[in-house]
Amino acid sequence: MRRRDFLGGVLAAATALPHLATAQETGSQSFDRGTVTGTGLKYRFVCPALRERVHIYVIGDTHIGDDDERGKPFERYSARMAAAYSKFDRRGNLAKAVKQAAEKQVDFVALVGDIISYPSHSGVEYIRRTMDGGGVPWAYISGNHDWHYEGEEGPQTMLRARWAEKRLKPLYQDENLLMFAKVVKGLRLLFVDDSVYQILPEQLDFLKSELAKGEPTILLMHIPIYTPGRGITLGSPDWGWDVDKGWKIEGRERWPKEGCGETTKEFCRLALTAPNLLGIFTGHHHRYEMDNVHGLTQLVTPGHFAEPDAFLDLTFG
Repeated sequence: MRRRDFLGGVLAAATALPHLATAQETGSQSFDRGTVTGTGLKYRFVCPALRERVHIYVIGDTHIGDDDERGKPFERYSARMAAAYSKFDRRGNLAKAVKQAAEKQVDFVALVGDIISYPSHSGVEYIRRTMDGGGVPWAYISGNHDWHYEGEEGPQTMLRARWAEKRLKPLYQDENLLMFAKVVKGLRLLFVDDSVYQILPEQLDFLKSELAKGEPTILLMHIPIYTPGRGITLGSPDWGWDVDKGWKIEGRERWPKEGCGETTKEFCRLALTAPNLLGIFTGHHHRYEMDNVHGLTQLVTPGHFAEPDAFLDLTFG
């Protein structure tokens, strides 16, 4: 299936998105985000502050779900997600995307979560081996499935910390498991784990500190930030107990009755108003989405499990 068929032809024509933020909108007299244009899943961000062209692939939701003998003791927790998307060549899709990145001399590949469907030894090893073998610099941040064994009891933050440390750690290449920054040709890439729909105080402090540097920056996470009309996402005013329809089938604790915390709301407000943030790039929804909020573009990459070229192809500068 070719990319234009995957998108149903909806994005086949080139689009020019309004991306010129005024000083009044951003509160900045000095930073110019520039413009962004796109066709299909390819976008170019023309930012005057960037002196070099930066080419990045953003891949999410490959959902590699196979296992080996080491996973036998966890089969009662992994069975549902092991079967999900099993008709697709998920390992092959990742390998093909990485090969294409190498052939096109892409500067960086960002993996934005749910690259595996549960924290299997073999899945982590395959991802690390494939990414390292491509010869293209890369980084990974977790989604809500990567660390989750369905039905295992305990708070989501505790389970995330456990399995990120025990299984996912090789994918982080010695970076912090909750947040870290990479700089590629003057473009600052911020990776933040929002896979429990909540932001921790140290993650908010990280975002403040990184944005304060004033450099051209992008934010990479798994779950999109809430924008009006988008439904249940990070910072959604409706997120919480009453709207959580998936907790039973996903085998996890139900979302809290008190809803979204103030730290998460502040994180979202900061991200959506920072003048030097060029874009937010996420996964989770398994379909392409685009939002433009006061000149800031947020893009959601489609599910990579379905085909090898279902990812965002982004150029900056």
